[in-house]
Amino acid sequence: MSNYNKLIDRYDRLFLYYLNKIIGHLPKPKTKFYIDIVYGILKSKSVLLSNIAHSLNEKILLKKTIERLSNFLSSEIDEDLHAYHYRLNLSLMPTDLKLFIVDDTDVIKPYGKRFESLGRVKDGSAIRVTYEKGYRVTSIVGLSTNVKHPLPFYDVFHSETQVNFNSINKYTSKGLSSIIFHLKDYESCFVFDRGYDDNKLFNYFLENKQYFIVRLTKKRKIIIKNRKITLMSLALHKKGKIIIPVTYKGNKLEAKAYHTKVNLIGFKDSYYVVFNYLGDSKEPLMLLTNRNIKSKEDVISVVMSYCSRWKIEEYFRFKKVEFEFEDFRVRSINRINHLTFCLDLAITILTILIENQSDLYYQLISQGKNLKDDKSYLKFYQLISGINAVLGHKEMGIKSKENIEHRKHTKQLSLF
Repeated sequence: MSNYNKLIDRYDRLFLYYLNKIIGHLPKPKTKFYIDIVYGILKSKSVLLSNIAHSLNEKILLKKTIERLSNFLSSEIDEDLHAYHYRLNLSLMPTDLKLFIVDDTDVIKPYGKRFESLGRVKDGSAIRVTYEKGYRVTSIVGLSTNVKHPLPFYDVFHSETQVNFNSINKYTSKGLSSIIFHLKDYESCFVFDRGYDDNKLFNYFLENKQYFIVRLTKKRKIIIKNRKITLMSLALHKKGKIIIPVTYKGNKLEAKAYHTKVNLIGFKDSYYVVFNYLGDSKEPLMLLTNRNIKSKEDVISVVMSYCSRWKIEEYFRFKKVEFEFEDFRVRSINRINHLTFCLDLAITILTILIENQSDLYYQLISQGKNLKDDKSYLKFYQLISGINAVLGHKEMGIKSKENIEHRKHTKQLSLF
């Protein structure tokens, strides 16, 4: 048990050190709330407030702990909290070109009745196209420098039934603006799938002086020799000349790529399109970018950046499988988004542990379960399994390590 105590003590200190970089400026009650809920999420592997409260094991009624956590979740997230979170995440990303991945996912609540502003979303897990009650979640993650693991930047729930709802693009634009505010010109590249093939998006990045890679649709038209043709008709006459070995979702594949300059309708400048034939696919992925392509290495960089998109899909899967992300019980949109932010803080701690590759990291994963091959390429699964196993030997939460002031009780003066 002494070995576990030492391991728990090291983990607790690292957890508090990095979390305090984000929340250390807050008042004591809020600081305690974030420490408790983030620690509880990692210890219980759950976003259910009842499970988090159980893991904290406070010397009060469980109901009181749940009420305290719920009351804090009802408050708005401090704007400067996002800024401190972004700064920590950006310090874990490359100094030359930072890679961000943007995508949407759905959270299904088919039996939900009292959740605020439930909408209709397509169930991506169903074999046939079906629609269920639920929410859309717009997400932006960055990739860390060494291990290329997701760093959560922006996760927001929304629904078409919300008051003053305009479009999903509004939430995407808000997330992009909040991140780009902290970046220098052309310091980052944002990667999008074909659902984001939109001239407004291209103009947005040109105005904000950042790079982008967007997968184009088959209907996208270009101008060649004063003629409008579909990009797909041009792709059929091209063959991949550059052979690129890639690892996609843990599988080793071979990609063939070719690039050319094109002119888009409504744009003065020309941009590059990279045609990428992945594996045995006969139809190429057509990737538009405003990055300069001058060499074979530049083409490979664009292809590899796009292939990194699968990590945000695995990021969604990890949250839903390991933290029961779709099983939350808080009902208001504000509470849901606040709880999601707390989960993002927890995943940031995991990425920091993986990125540092310290002795503590290897000790923690050695306590985890042996995983199947389809999960071994993302270290989140084994790390959270090890943390859950190690913290299971600890009865209390992290209260013993919290630096919280306690007022000394003074004796009341007597007149007699």
